[in-house]
Amino acid sequence: MSEQPNLEDFLTSSGRKVRFESLHIEISTLGWMEGSLLLHREHTLERLPKRVERRFGNTGLFLYEPPSGRLPAYTLMACFHCLDPIQADFDCSSLTLVWFSDSLPSDLQQELRSRFKDVNWEAHAKDGIY
Repeated sequence: MSEQPNLEDFLTSSGRKVRFESLHIEISTLGWMEGSLLLHREHTLERLPKRVERRFGNTGLFLYEPPSGRLPAYTLMACFHCLDPIQADFDCSSLTLVWFSDSLPSDLQQELRSRFKDVNWEAHAKDGIY
């Protein structure tokens, strides 16, 4: 019987070992009282980089573009960290994946692996210092 990889460990297409650190889920319309859902969509996507930075710190951002129209019910943000920086002047690198969904994943490991598998770490992650 083959051993399944644990939930935390991921391997990028370039061979970097990356660790899943946290998942944040919120209702996509959180804080939106009334008004056009299309305006809400525009406002939410525009503010997303700042929201990710406030929640996860100095991290890269990879956004899975939501379907057109109103945003799906949930905003999911998964943060990953690597002890291997992209540029030698740094100590580490990190990346947060963001996607929208009308349902919560029934198999979190499968969902994270599916979302992570085609992401180009070097193009989207951000280096940092401990």
